Amino acid sequence: MRLIASDLDGTIVGRDGKISPRTVRALRDAADAGVQIVFVTGRPPRWLAPLREQIGHEGTVICSNGAVLYDLAADRVLSAQTAPHRDLFAAREIILGLPPHATFAAETTDGFQLEPGFADPGTMELLGEIVPRPLRESLEAGDSVVKFLARG
Repeated sequence: MRLIASDLDGTIVGRDGKISPRTVRALRDAADAGVQIVFVTGRPPRWLAPLREQIGHEGTVICSNGAVLYDLAADRVLSAQTAPHRDLFAAREIILGLPPHATFAAETTDGFQLEPGFADPGTMELLGEIVPRPLRESLEAGDSVVKFLARG
């Protein structure tokens, strides 16, 4: 065996957000034996810290539902499949014309932007420094959007 590719959430990461000691040991043993380990996840790069903290993994991660190839050791995006802003805003207009009313967010290679009403009021503290604003205001021209979310 030369490669292990594994999902995270619900596969090696439990509901408690932890990776079992047995799994950590198995992954470390595989890495020590020269097996390349690649994680594949819907998580964005900003949610990858547990791989470093719990496993010590510093390899490649395919994240953001396959849109981003990320190097944990260098803490940088290697490549990203991004969506042009004009396409996001065109999709936004179509969705706004459909019931129920929706609010929107965008995951970028550098962070997360969301419109007012997207997050539940009780979860705003989880967003830290993120301030809800209309996406047309919050997305910078150079932001590389890798995931566009609509919530009704």
